[in-house]
Amino acid sequence: MRRLMISAMSSGSGKTVVTCGLLALLKKRGYHVRSVKCGPDYIDPMFHSRVLGVEGENADLFLMGEKRVREIFCGNPDNTDEGEKRVREVLSGNPDHTDGRVAEEESFCEVCVSADHTDERIGEQSYVLAEGAMGFYDGIGGTADNSAWDIADRTDTPVLLVIRSKGQSLSLAAQVRGFLDFRKPSHIIGVILTDCHPSLYAHLKPILERETGLTVFGYLPAMAEAEIPSRHLGLVTADEISDLRNRFEKIAAQMEKTVDVEGLLMHFRDGTREEDAAEPEASDFCGGDSGNKCDVPVGCAWNDGATSGIAVGNGFASKHECTVSDGVCHCRVAVARDEAFCFYYAESLRALREAGAEPVFFSPVHDKCLPDDISGLYLGGGYPELYAGELSENREMLAEIREAVNAKMPLIAECGGFLYLQKYLQDESGTVHEMAGAFSGTGRTTGHLVRFGYLYMTALQDSLLFRKGEVIPAHEFHHWDTDDNGRDLEAVRARGGQSWQCAYVSESMYAGFPHISLGGEVPLAERFVERMKEFSCSV
Repeated sequence: MRRLMISAMSSGSGKTVVTCGLLALLKKRGYHVRSVKCGPDYIDPMFHSRVLGVEGENADLFLMGEKRVREIFCGNPDNTDEGEKRVREVLSGNPDHTDGRVAEEESFCEVCVSADHTDERIGEQSYVLAEGAMGFYDGIGGTADNSAWDIADRTDTPVLLVIRSKGQSLSLAAQVRGFLDFRKPSHIIGVILTDCHPSLYAHLKPILERETGLTVFGYLPAMAEAEIPSRHLGLVTADEISDLRNRFEKIAAQMEKTVDVEGLLMHFRDGTREEDAAEPEASDFCGGDSGNKCDVPVGCAWNDGATSGIAVGNGFASKHECTVSDGVCHCRVAVARDEAFCFYYAESLRALREAGAEPVFFSPVHDKCLPDDISGLYLGGGYPELYAGELSENREMLAEIREAVNAKMPLIAECGGFLYLQKYLQDESGTVHEMAGAFSGTGRTTGHLVRFGYLYMTALQDSLLFRKGEVIPAHEFHHWDTDDNGRDLEAVRARGGQSWQCAYVSESMYAGFPHISLGGEVPLAERFVERMKEFSCSV
């Protein structure tokens, strides 16, 4: 698998624009290409997916473990299965919705279909283009751990450094030299300049190449299409920009003129290192017991092949039937996905499918009821504070959610989903709206990031996802907080220091601000699906 990483000296250098532009260009040429975002970012993979029709994945050493990250970069056969096809269908629009909300994305489906196209120039070879997070060496707690460099080093991936070029000349070469020497090997193979006038590029290119020994592969001039607005958690989401595909087609066309794409293709790293074939040693990023394997096989047999059972007596019998085919029980999990709830790792959805669950997407903003035949509920993060009024007005959905929680339907609610389950939620204007009321708190803006960063959570008791004493890696980033955060897990910053209690857990629930990966080394997806089957398949 051929791979290349796009990184930068700092955020705001144009990594996402260059990544999406290059992906669009490679897709246009017919290459089979995948995208990866280093770190826990939810938003940038949406841009990769919405614009280009390829599944935007995350690679995070802390949350997922080194083995899985290597698989993503150096070879992952799971990415050609039905799970990827389903994710592409979801990214193209919710097939359960037939209204006009997905009509504007219909053209995206055509791109998704073409994602399986291969070009005779490369045969069956896949290309992976990764986008780093923050600055190249920015990792956990002022270290390079879990940085873009760390991932490049562990996967032997070459790196193209994106540099916003204004206001410097020879000093720019000094900074690049510093990046080359800061860690050995740096894996940096070249530079691309952004927001750069042609005359400035003609001036800088020979200086940088002479002083650093790197190839300057080209530049992008200032373009209106490259300006993507931001809000408190980063860029606005891809769904909020109606002309994204057209924007990046224009950027790709510009790159054809001003970037040596053929030269870049020659620098994609091919194959795997010998050590990639071996099990990596236990890593500091491994939150739980890496030897703790789930004893429930994927697609486990259930009820000896009997007809589907329906849990009764809780008012939700029509909502959680379990279908049995070929002696295998398949359960459906309702996943909130709309403009208010859109933060999900592709890795988590993949893990749920592999464990035997079928994600069924619904909209808490627009739909009046939960999907039929579900036996689990997944409320991800997003921006519910921006749509608090619409969510509050949808009384029918709020009632359904409350009923599901009271019925002890297996539930995962992270960050924005956790805010949705509170009694009240304040919107951007300060108005307070009634929410689902599963918890007694009120979500309010703080005006700043709260408990931002990586953390470890220690389970104080057995529950739906966790076992007592188990340590789970997680991540928090939010500007809204509540006065009812829960206290069932003990959290501590990844590099020590601050600790606090967080979240609600029970045999049917995980609800809290920390985001988790269901595809990490602790079998969280398997445990969730196992409980779903117990909920729905017992008579």
